[in-house]
Amino acid sequence: MRSDNYTLYGIHEASDRYLLMGYFSLISLSSLIGDSLILVGSLHYNAIKQNKVLVVFIQYLAVANFVMNFSSVMPGLASLAADGWIFGDIFCYFNYIAYTTGSQAINILTASLALSKLLTVQYPLRAPSFTRRAAHWATLGSWLYSSIFPLAAVLKDKHGV
Repeated sequence: MRSDNYTLYGIHEASDRYLLMGYFSLISLSSLIGDSLILVGSLHYNAIKQNKVLVVFIQYLAVANFVMNFSSVMPGLASLAADGWIFGDIFCYFNYIAYTTGSQAINILTASLALSKLLTVQYPLRAPSFTRRAAHWATLGSWLYSSIFPLAAVLKDKHGV
């Protein structure tokens, strides 16, 4: 057994590593295409014909998916290709903060999306009064709340992440 970082992700054979690299590439490409279509279609062409609050939550879910792609899938792909972590400690901390914040933001935004749908169905006469501005403030709050714990973990013990 080798003592260097050859067994990243627990992979001992090069063929398995290449298979995982292909899988990561497929995930990254499909995420980039899908999220770009959502953002371009909703921002430029107004293609999503839903409640304006739902559209804002969908847009921020696409942004959170971009964050997850650039902080998890792409560094993992580069690590598999280089057969080890090549980005250094600073990007490792940034990677941890972005990945954890993005995953928590996706969970909160999905719950917010479901809650806004519920409120739209439960209070149909009040639904037009829900504004985009309130949705932007709600997503800002969810991103800030999502970033508190990863930042605190890195500031408390950066060698433990």
